[in-house]
Amino acid sequence: MRIRRGDGVPKYKIAYETKLMEDKEGVETVAAESKGQAMLAAQAKLHPTHRKDEPYFHFEPLSISPGGKAGVYDVRYKTRIEREVSG
Repeated sequence: MRIRRGDGVPKYKIAYETKLMEDKEGVETVAAESKGQAMLAAQAKLHPTHRKDEPYFHFEPLSISPGGKAGVYDVRYKTRIEREVSG
């Protein structure tokens, strides 16, 4: 949209949409058959819109340790979460 001002110089109003990446760290407790499946299960909780059968670029598991029960793992991670911004 073009807005005219009295000084003869046209000004423009711009609308935008973008995504910001926010860093996040934490621990997820998941039930899985192996450490690899535990990593994918934790990733699926944090990034539900991405493929669940392959690693996501921004998800980095820092450690995967067995939980208190068999088949339970604690996944400590660092990731980036997308947040949509417009204005």
